[in-house]
Amino acid sequence: MAKKLEDGVEVTKNSPARPVGCVGRFLLGCKDFWTGMTVIPTFALVLIGLVVFGLVIESHIISCMHVPQTTVLKEEEVCTPAVLNASTIEYHSGHRYYSALKEMDPSTTPTFRGKHTTLCNESARAKAKYGYCLPISGRKDTPFCTAGDRTDLLSVRSPKSVCYASVLHMLMVEVYEELKASGNTPLITFGSLLGAVRNGSMIPFTEDTDIGFVGQLKSRNVLQEELWRKGYHMFFMDIWRVCVAPHTRWLPSCMTLACR
Repeated sequence: MAKKLEDGVEVTKNSPARPVGCVGRFLLGCKDFWTGMTVIPTFALVLIGLVVFGLVIESHIISCMHVPQTTVLKEEEVCTPAVLNASTIEYHSGHRYYSALKEMDPSTTPTFRGKHTTLCNESARAKAKYGYCLPISGRKDTPFCTAGDRTDLLSVRSPKSVCYASVLHMLMVEVYEELKASGNTPLITFGSLLGAVRNGSMIPFTEDTDIGFVGQLKSRNVLQEELWRKGYHMFFMDIWRVCVAPHTRWLPSCMTLACR
């Protein structure tokens, strides 16, 4: 509707609304469509942004909670054997070696770790055989270790001064004495006999000491127990064998000087 002054007379003209054609109707429809299309991508972008943000935060949290790839070892088992006190041991002779041994300070208690803790289990020694022996090592060179003697162990100067023959001499003498004290007739044989005949001492490079006995072994249980009380492990493996046990009075020196 439009108003117009025409010759001073107010005339009102009613004009019908312009008809909307097909194109107009289409464009009006497109307007709503495009408005919807604008909202949908915006919503989609916001949603994607939230998802990405959530993933980033989650990854950060997980990375913060991630345990480093380091191997966590189980806490090691440790044990300490009851080391013998030489001053309380009864010996069969009054040799100056034993007198000096009794006057020495008591041995400090060592610590075994991991698989070596089995050396603290005295009840397992009957079946352990070599598994209950301390691995002994030492120098075997000449002339340094010529005439190696157990008395050398009373004054060890350095780790490099321990001779294997000195440890074997200690073992041989005490086993010999215990065999005799238990009613057996001991005798030195093989390489040990050869060393005794040659110069009255152990062969420096020998690996063991050889002692036999006449007839059947007497008082076996008593012999085993007496040797155990002096720090030795006696067991049967084809033949009777004796080795240095973990509770020996020489353990601290052995662990630092003569054991590998």
